[in-house]
Amino acid sequence: MAVLGALHPLVTIGLARLVLDERLQRRQRLGVTLAVGGVLAITAA
Repeated sequence: MAVLGALHPLVTIGLARLVLDERLQRRQRLGVTLAVGGVLAITAA
C-alpha cells in the first residue's frame, strides 16, 4: 500500500491533463512509465 501511496502525484498529473488540457513532455512521460513499471515490478515480486 505504501508503494501505491507514493504515486499520488500521478493523480495530479491526470487531473491536470483532463481539466487543464496540459500535455506531458517526452521526459515526463518516460518518468511516469518508469514509475508505473517499477510499481508493477515490486507488486509482482
